[in-house]
Amino acid sequence: MFFALSKLIDALLSPLWWALLLGAFGLRWRGKEPGRVRKWAARSGVAALVLFSLGHVSFALLRSLEATSMTTLRDDDAPFDAVVVLGGIVDEHAMRSSSDPPSLNDNVERVLEAVRLVRRGRARNVLIAAGSLAPSPSRPVEAHVLRAMLREWGVDDQRVAIDDRSRNTRENAVESARIARERGWSRLVVVTSAFHGRRARGCFRAVGLDPRWLIADRRAPVHARWTSADGWIPRAKNLALSEMVLREMAGWWIYRAQGYARP
Repeated sequence: MFFALSKLIDALLSPLWWALLLGAFGLRWRGKEPGRVRKWAARSGVAALVLFSLGHVSFALLRSLEATSMTTLRDDDAPFDAVVVLGGIVDEHAMRSSSDPPSLNDNVERVLEAVRLVRRGRARNVLIAAGSLAPSPSRPVEAHVLRAMLREWGVDDQRVAIDDRSRNTRENAVESARIARERGWSRLVVVTSAFHGRRARGCFRAVGLDPRWLIADRRAPVHARWTSADGWIPRAKNLALSEMVLREMAGWWIYRAQGYARP
């Protein structure tokens, strides 16, 4: 139930949907004299679409979210029992099966950083927490795809554990805790993206784990200037970025309300 509800809420947190719904409401009675509410709705729809398409706005939102995620991994930490890689790296829709060449998205730094820790001797094992949103014998499973990648990169299968059942961050944490208990792992380091760090950390705390954290990729420009003209030009990529940030922010509060994440 929670999984289905979370996906519905995801769809409702799209500025594009806001613009379309408000615009449709404003034009619904175009043959009649529009009232103030319908005029306001139509104008608000256009304003939302333009606002969240601006680079300065989308990057400001992203920067505020990434500021809540900090790496706690220290150079003098003893080797960890395992490095946990959170899913969201493989584009399953671009693959026919798990044996296809992997199609990876912008979160690929998560698995790259995990391999780096293993090769440097800072982690003995890898735990891949990544199931499939639509499990089916004919669909690729992210954990299986990533395990095959690690094998090609020289990481022995005996050092790789997989959670191929979890579909969201809450389930990632639950399954990671279960596997860690079964294998006797007490020292963990989790790798995820900066925009996802706060919710991921909250979920692991909620299941009784307090691992070290390695924030793999930060995407907000460090030297962005509000005077930059390019940041005031609406672009589709900025709209998509704004939607991602808004969904992640809402996800944090929804998880907290459900007791699935602790601050």
